Amino acid sequence: MNRLEAIASLVPTDVRCVADIGYDHGKLLELLARSCPNAKLYGVERQAESAANILRRIGRLEDHGKRIGLLHGDGLAPLEGLDVEVVVVAGLGEHSIVEILRRSPGGVSKLRRMVFCPEKPHSLLRPYLHSIGWAVVEERSTLDRGRHYPIFAAEPGYAARA
Repeated sequence: MNRLEAIASLVPTDVRCVADIGYDHGKLLELLARSCPNAKLYGVERQAESAANILRRIGRLEDHGKRIGLLHGDGLAPLEGLDVEVVVVAGLGEHSIVEILRRSPGGVSKLRRMVFCPEKPHSLLRPYLHSIGWAVVEERSTLDRGRHYPIFAAEPGYAARA
């Protein structure tokens, strides 16, 4: 299982709306479109050229109709007012992830699950999640292109599991 497949495996297939924060190349969005066939998908990216790159690469996303929306902005802010249940944050450092979550406490409180694959784990994210009432409930570990990736899902209101 490669890194993106491991990340997608932690997103419930019955989810109605998922957001990929920092979607970059959009490959995870494409994978989620297949694994969560009834979900509305949003990609959030600070780099405006990312949307143009995806549209060039995969056309107008006609295979997925209007299920994928590409939003320009930072963190969870572009998702305000949308009914997102699951957020995925992959490929960012833990410092950046914690800052995104700190800037969006209201947005986090509405979520059912968050899935993380930090670029470089530094033991910051898990304690922060615990401090805001979230706990890791499921984990994966994968080796992709010679690099080890810890991937985990967190949910609100859970006691930490051993």
